[in-house]
Amino acid sequence: MPLPTSDTAALLTPSVRARLVEALPGARIRAIRPLGQGWGAAAFRVPSEDGTWVLRLPRPRSYWAMPDLEREVRLLPLIEARPLAIA
Repeated sequence: MPLPTSDTAALLTPSVRARLVEALPGARIRAIRPLGQGWGAAAFRVPSEDGTWVLRLPRPRSYWAMPDLEREVRLLPLIEARPLAIA
């Protein structure tokens, strides 16, 4: 489901953009595009000098989803370290 433009603007606040540039200095902020959304988060494609990244942000009023996103932050590096085929 595409993310409406107004929701995109609301999630990509100046403070989020600043933190993204700090974490990923080569990010092309003006080229960020929405990928989709779920119940608790919205995903964005972030082109960068060193490849393409996915930025996931909690959706407004989805405070209940934060524990899941925090678990993912710890889980994804463990999955990445395993020789798993991604299709």
